[in-house]
Amino acid sequence: LNGEEMNRLANNFDYETGLADTITVTYYAEDQSGRQAAGSIVAHGARVPLGLLYPPSGDWPTGQTSCLQTETELFASDFERGTDGWSFSDDEAWFVVQTDGSNALRGAGHVHAYADGNWDEVAWRMRVKLLTGNAHLNFHDKDGLRYLISFGQYGTHAMLKDVGIGSNIHHSLNKWHIVEISLFEKVLRVGVDGVLEIEQPDPDPLPPGRIWLEVLPGSEVLFDDIRICEPRPLGYTAP
Repeated sequence: LNGEEMNRLANNFDYETGLADTITVTYYAEDQSGRQAAGSIVAHGARVPLGLLYPPSGDWPTGQTSCLQTETELFASDFERGTDGWSFSDDEAWFVVQTDGSNALRGAGHVHAYADGNWDEVAWRMRVKLLTGNAHLNFHDKDGLRYLISFGQYGTHAMLKDVGIGSNIHHSLNKWHIVEISLFEKVLRVGVDGVLEIEQPDPDPLPPGRIWLEVLPGSEVLFDDIRICEPRPLGYTAP
């Protein structure tokens, strides 16, 4: 259905004759470019779009760490003023270092960094530089559950509960990579440098949780420009 057809469908319900006081039509739509949306029309004299853009941009992944104009920034950390918002498994294994003209967070050995939150349908974006080894980027971490994203020189792999998926796209060492992880409408996506590497439906997605950086044994990794971005509802107007 297109928008005109959906509005016409809603107008066909005559609540004055007792059919219903309020009729809600929920829809899922896709245009020829592949851009998708979901929402609702409430038939009682008003049309109320409620859905989120899915994905939040017609071009996903975005290849950037900043939030889009259609998103709200929920968390940001560029380490220019230290490590506020983070807790560490070993304070002596994590350092803020200056590299390439800005500050970044460096982890070495098997160590963990946590940013507490209760984030649900969001995009998690960051810059990652692998000096040696690999890192796990843990998403929706809560009560022992998580989406484990393994990011390394020889590919990206994800564990969704007991299901493992991945790609073998090469990621150069000593180079900054933009990594984007999102969960929207029961689909987990991972993009690297503007390329979609993983797209996997999860019919029973994990509940909201925090983000967790895990550097693996024998590894040294830099992180910077970390953001959590939440899509705004359709029709949102900034205050």
